[in-house]
Amino acid sequence: MFPDVDAGFQELARGQGLAPTEWKEHVSVLDIKENLSYTLPAGFSILHLSDRFDLCEYNRVLHRGFNHPGEESNDRDTILSRLASLSGPDVRLELNTAVVSPEGHFVSYCGMWHIPGSKYCLVEPVATDPAFRNLGLGKAAVHEGVKQCGLSGAIRAFVGSDQAFYYRIGFRPYSTETFWEKPNTLE
Repeated sequence: MFPDVDAGFQELARGQGLAPTEWKEHVSVLDIKENLSYTLPAGFSILHLSDRFDLCEYNRVLHRGFNHPGEESNDRDTILSRLASLSGPDVRLELNTAVVSPEGHFVSYCGMWHIPGSKYCLVEPVATDPAFRNLGLGKAAVHEGVKQCGLSGAIRAFVGSDQAFYYRIGFRPYSTETFWEKPNTLE
């Protein structure tokens, strides 16, 4: 991927035999302010994975939130893969936020990546169970996660998306990058 605004870098890529494709990555940004706000419906609450590390609930919200068909599987391999996604050297469970339903289920989730000392953080992944969408839960999860990163020194949050959801909760377009590849000479 190369930034669309960097003509010099693109020329270097072209000199290496690469050509742009139609695939793009959109990046959006949110300037972190201390007054990031959200309202939860009655009975819902916020928690951080450092407070309740529940791989089955984490799996449940991601499975449903990304519209996977059928019921989520809690078999050993699935749970181990979810554990692996939360076990990297820069994972900070106190930044990863879940919204919990009155029944105790994770119904919205926001993963956050922030290296202490950095002024920037990354939002990824964000998912809300379809049965709980349009209640402000996704906004709450993201704003809480971003707020925690702000308390840890971040001044901007980035997300690799141009979905309207992010714009509605305060993000704005930041940059676009294009995927480049070696052209197929057989066409």
